[in-house]
Parts: sequence; structure tokens; C-alpha cells
Amino acid sequence: MGGAISRVVAQQGIGASDDGTLESPPSCLFLLAICLFLGALLTAALAATKIRFGATYPPFEFGDPPMMRRLGLTLAILLVAAVVNTLSAAPPEGDGWVALFNGKNLDGWEQRNGTATYKVEDGCVVGTTSEGSPNSFMCTKKTYGDFELVFEVKVDDELNSGVQFRSRTKDDKPSERVHGPQVEIATNGSAGCVYGEGTSFGWLSGPTDDATKTGAFKKGQWNKYRVLAKGKHIQTWVNGIPIVDFEEDKTNMPDGFIGLQVHGIGKGAGPYSVRWKEIYLRELK
Repeated sequence: MGGAISRVVAQQGIGASDDGTLESPPSCLFLLAICLFLGALLTAALAATKIRFGATYPPFEFGDPPMMRRLGLTLAILLVAAVVNTLSAAPPEGDGWVALFNGKNLDGWEQRNGTATYKVEDGCVVGTTSEGSPNSFMCTKKTYGDFELVFEVKVDDELNSGVQFRSRTKDDKPSERVHGPQVEIATNGSAGCVYGEGTSFGWLSGPTDDATKTGAFKKGQWNKYRVLAKGKHIQTWVNGIPIVDFEEDKTNMPDGFIGLQVHGIGKGAGPYSVRWKEIYLRELK
């Protein structure tokens, strides 16, 4: 049954609305209703079949109504949980989406700069600071130009992080400094803004005083990001809230890798960690 549910979910998808939020279509709610209905059917079927265990004292009947109600409710909850877990791992709606991270290992990625550690844990990429290290980046081996990118991230309050896009290193050497646009991950109100990592430009579309935007990122929670890059036009969302919408005409970098940053820390600080999951991208024509 899990395979059938997965196939239906893959066909229906989870959509990205115009405001940047990822939403479940009505068919997903229909799947939940099916699970509840199946739980009720199981309850009725089990209740109709009484199995008497005479060896127990007092004799135990499997079809005892109160027990069957509890069993049916438990089965329904388990079915709903299975569907919700499947939906949470489904790609966004539409054609062309690919998972940049397979949830199991870092195939297709390589580290550039720094000595921070990266590992896969519970289906997440976990980056952990290394004392005295400069900024570190786990980067895709493939490069991308125009694209739509979505991911979820959770970061320790003390740590600044980000995701590079259209970025490179000199002569494509991993030891050279990563440079290019970076969508900010931080708890200080700058989340979703775009910074020119490794460049002389600083903020490409910098922090704002808009309370709605500065409060979009939730401390200690998973945060959903969306980045849309089409030509020079860059847009970002954090938890469905639009953050920046601008023309990026400074770096002159039309394509490059995607990179998961662990910010450098000084001696005596940390260790701190940042986690990413559900990293999906589709290239735009």
C-alpha cells in the first residue's frame, strides 16, 4: 500500500504557490481521508471476528468492542502518519524537479574551502563548524544557470550560514575561495537577503527594516526557502514570505554551483551546526 500511496503522491505533487509557499493539493487530503476510512474498515472487520483465548483468566475475546475501538484508532493514526511522512518527502509540483541531495550520502557533492565537517544524519546534510576554520562549502559538482531552488534549513542561533548559487572558485580548484551570490541563513533578520560571498560588493540585495521580512526566519525551527533565478532577476522567499526581488548586475556570474555554507568561527567558539534537507532544483528554459 505504501508504494501505491507514493505513486499517487508523485503524480499529484506538492505545489509551490505564487507567494512561494509549498502547499498540498486537495488530492493529498483525499489520501488522508482514505487512510481514516481504511482504519474504520479494519476496526469493523476485527470487531466482527471474535477470537476467544480460553487459556487466559478471565477469558479474553479479541473482538472486545472498547479494545477494538482503540486498535482501530491506532491503525488509522499509523496510516495517516505514513502518508504525512511520504508527503513531506515529495518533490514540488511540476516537471523537471530533481533532488540535489538523496537523503543518504553526499554523492554529487564536493567540499570547497575550510575544514568544517559535513555528514548525512537522519536524512539531512549536517554541517558543523571547525574552530579557527574559514568559511566552508559543500558544493554540487554540476553547475546551474537559470533555476528554481527549494530547501529546508535549521541552524544554531549562534551560527551564520547561507546557500551559494551561480558560484565558482578560481580555475575550478576546490582550494581556491568560493565566490558568488549567497542567499543568507541567519537569525538576525537578514535571512533571505543575497550577499556577494568572496566579492567586494557586500550585500547584493541587503537587509531591510521591514518587520515582516526580518521576522520570516524562525529560530530553532525548520525554515523553507525558495530561490528563483532567471537571467539577472533574482527572487527569494523564506517560509512563503517574499524577501528580495531585484536585478543582480554586479557579479556577472550567469551560472555556477550550488553550495551549502558553514560559516567560519574564531578560536574558542562553537561547535555549531546547520542542517539542510529536501533540496530540490529545476532548471528553467
